[in-house]
Amino acid sequence: MIALGQEQESRYHSRLADNTMVVGEPIRDWHDVNATPRVGNFPIFDPNRAVDWLVRDTAGGESTPSAYVEFVGGDRMPGEVLGYSSGDESPYRRLPPHLILRPTVAVRRPNTAFDMPVRLESEHVRRVVWQSTSGEPAPPETAVLRDGRRITFRALRWTAEAVSLLLESGVETVPYSALAEVHLAAGDVWDAFFDHAAAALPNGEGRLIQIQTDGGLVALISTQRLRPETHGDNRRTDHWYQAIQPAWCLDTLWVPFSSVTTWRLFSPERVPLTMLDPVVSRSDVVFSAARRPLTNAAVTGGPLGDGVVLFGWGVGLHAPCELTIPLPSGAVALRGGFALDPSVGSGGCAKARVNLTTGDKVQQVFESDMLIGASPARGLGRLQLAAVSAEAETSRELVLVADPVYEGRPSGADPFDIRDALNWLAPEIELDPKFAQAELRRRAVSRLPGLAGWEVDPDTSERATVSTRWDTRDWEEPRFRSFVAVDAGFVKLSRKLRVGSDDRYLAVFAHCPHDDFRPARIQARIDGTVLGEFPVPTEHGRREPDPLLFPVAAYAGKAVTVEVIQLPGAIGESKPAAVDWRGIDLVTHRPGLLALFEDSSEFVDQLTKGDGSATVETSEKQTGSASLKVMPSGRKAATIPGWDHIIAEEPDFGEYRFIRFAWKAGGAGPVAFAVGHDAQFGPGDGIVAMARRPRRRSNPSYERGVRNGYRYIAGPGGENDTELAPSIKLDGNVPKDWKVIQRDLFGDFGSFTFTGAGFVTRDGALGLDGLYLARSQDQFRFIEEDLAGLPAPLPGEGDVGLKTNDLRAYTPLVDAVAPSFSLTNQGGELQLLKEYRGRQNVLRTHPQGGEEKQSVRLTAAVELPPKAKSTIRLAVSQHGQNDNDQKDWDLQILADGRDVMSRRIDRAATNGGWLELEADLSEFADRPVRIELRHKANGWDSEIAYWHDVRIVSEPL
Repeated sequence: MIALGQEQESRYHSRLADNTMVVGEPIRDWHDVNATPRVGNFPIFDPNRAVDWLVRDTAGGESTPSAYVEFVGGDRMPGEVLGYSSGDESPYRRLPPHLILRPTVAVRRPNTAFDMPVRLESEHVRRVVWQSTSGEPAPPETAVLRDGRRITFRALRWTAEAVSLLLESGVETVPYSALAEVHLAAGDVWDAFFDHAAAALPNGEGRLIQIQTDGGLVALISTQRLRPETHGDNRRTDHWYQAIQPAWCLDTLWVPFSSVTTWRLFSPERVPLTMLDPVVSRSDVVFSAARRPLTNAAVTGGPLGDGVVLFGWGVGLHAPCELTIPLPSGAVALRGGFALDPSVGSGGCAKARVNLTTGDKVQQVFESDMLIGASPARGLGRLQLAAVSAEAETSRELVLVADPVYEGRPSGADPFDIRDALNWLAPEIELDPKFAQAELRRRAVSRLPGLAGWEVDPDTSERATVSTRWDTRDWEEPRFRSFVAVDAGFVKLSRKLRVGSDDRYLAVFAHCPHDDFRPARIQARIDGTVLGEFPVPTEHGRREPDPLLFPVAAYAGKAVTVEVIQLPGAIGESKPAAVDWRGIDLVTHRPGLLALFEDSSEFVDQLTKGDGSATVETSEKQTGSASLKVMPSGRKAATIPGWDHIIAEEPDFGEYRFIRFAWKAGGAGPVAFAVGHDAQFGPGDGIVAMARRPRRRSNPSYERGVRNGYRYIAGPGGENDTELAPSIKLDGNVPKDWKVIQRDLFGDFGSFTFTGAGFVTRDGALGLDGLYLARSQDQFRFIEEDLAGLPAPLPGEGDVGLKTNDLRAYTPLVDAVAPSFSLTNQGGELQLLKEYRGRQNVLRTHPQGGEEKQSVRLTAAVELPPKAKSTIRLAVSQHGQNDNDQKDWDLQILADGRDVMSRRIDRAATNGGWLELEADLSEFADRPVRIELRHKANGWDSEIAYWHDVRIVSEPL
């Protein structure tokens, strides 16, 4: 008997990798990431004796919620779909297209106040149900309306509040509120499996896990995307949680441990057949027409097993029935078992059979004896499947047959198909391990949410490694994050884009983990021309670092092919540098710095309220070419079109914290700058303001805004003026000359939405200029630089044609000598010489220091053609004026990190002139290859290198 308040201990059935069955044992110590969870006395994640499944002994069959999203492969998220996002609404954060769902099961992080919507990738969605309907299941490409109508469509497009259906007769838009179910076109089961497996277990290290709960959640995760936690007493399993991120979900879910009925654990090369959506066929049915096969449950709806052991997965069906599964070229065997369901008692009669169909040929690979009555499960063993090559056009299918044996049934058996219920138990398709790992590596990079919309070159991504980490930098939103690392070679991303007339930068939102001290590097190209190469910034604290910015204004109005290339980090590091990709997009201004007013007359027209006037003044300015002149008593607008700027303590991209402006007053009376917040001025309605703010911020501190009035004031008086008080007084005197003000808006007013601006002056003109918002104060240093235009090399003197100390201006100098290459680790000024030792257009480089890691690097990421002799050709020289001036340096040429040439470049080699070199690259033909030219110091005495006519040449054989 269980005492009042005492927790009832659940017990589980399990199978170990050596086929040991564990029955009725509790799970221990699965409460912390550092604990060793066990079922009974067996470690769940023992690499030598791994657990294949854990099934709670009180688990029934699969429970189907009333509203849910279901994916190809059988995963299911209970909840109601509220909307849809294309994922490209913000240039600062790219996401794949996704449905927005309100969950109906417990997935909220413990001890948090809100049930946040969950975002589900829309790719590989099989059906969406708002309200389950009875009757015959709808076929694919069918919308079922709540009024009972069924609409067959040819294509479907999700929108924020409805679906647009392409019909034979045109387009029909149906709001979500009118839909009961949507059944999409049948998807490719293996494509969905490998995509989801690559997202959940990108590097193949660990095991995949499919988790199932009482509430109907079915989710593919992995050992890399499962984190056990305790919120309360770790001795109580009802205080245990599992933080997970399903392969198709953009958010972390916290699942109560006590709600989980089943964990299915498997390697990527041993795929449960239940995840492959077998096609069901039933013919010659006599009495069992109503018995439809059930996944992971007996055909009666009860638990799946043989009367002794509960199995982790399988199909319960009633003979006659066939299950057909397509096979990829890498499928090599079938494993599993079968048994008549315990519900048949001593009755029932059937045979289990397995057929392999290759093209028009059918081969029987297994047939059981006659099964009569319930009995322990029998095994298939390992059924070898005849192979086909990946290039073969012949398709293969596996057919699992439950035969009622109408002819030759033994005496005493039920007639026809009465009680012929058969369970296929833990059937799995075995894949060639190399095939499975290659599929994961080929897809892993492309499954990263931040690269949505970009094409990942499969030939380069196969050489990358994607890893998953648990990130707690943002304590309010801990999450799983994926990082891409490349050791040899590179990873190339590409996309066709049209550069708008106002687009200024290609912004790459990516960063390295805080423990990567020698970060990776990013090279960008447009139509094959290198824009530059920059180191990836390293994260520090909760706020993400600024993006890398590549100038694109020269391509305005053009359709271009953009390539973004991830290169390895510094030379000689013990591990490859990792990158967290968050997004890539064209932007009109520097993210993190927003000009609200800088010379624009449009701003004047938007100040629509007030008794005074506002004009643009070109004769006086603090920055730019004009300022704003406001006459008494002022102008304002609480809402300005396009102003919906979130002010936050830890601003994300598109959010801000700091304000900067310059002002001066022509009179003696007070002047004020009123911040329009949440479509109002002054203290306003705090409740309304609260409702408009991002609810993920736990402490909006709006009281500061109410107390300080969302206003800044300078000058005498104003305390009793309702248009000026309450406020923050910046100075007791008005500024007679331009005075720059920088303030922490969050510190002054808490979090709010910046929606407008107002300017008050009592007795004279008020000048205002350079009104900016920024994520951090150091962003304000870019104002003058951005107004001046993009950095460009400067003209030199004498033999120096162009020179620059700014790595953002390297491109024209490098491109003149080494097209397709980018340059890094230059020490001091980079120079393009008009002439050196008889050659025109010569690049002059100097290392940052004497260490290997500080060598100058010229890098090109190229794809060498097949059936061609490829070489790199270049001319090099050293510094020195005569025979007594012996200066030298070391040249090293590498291909994917392998040394293909090393030379000492001294006077003996150049003979006081130039050394022509050629290195053979033919062994790298028909593949992507990273070419590196290193200028290494030697003795550290005028280690200057001169380069001329560097090019990669491919000649047909």
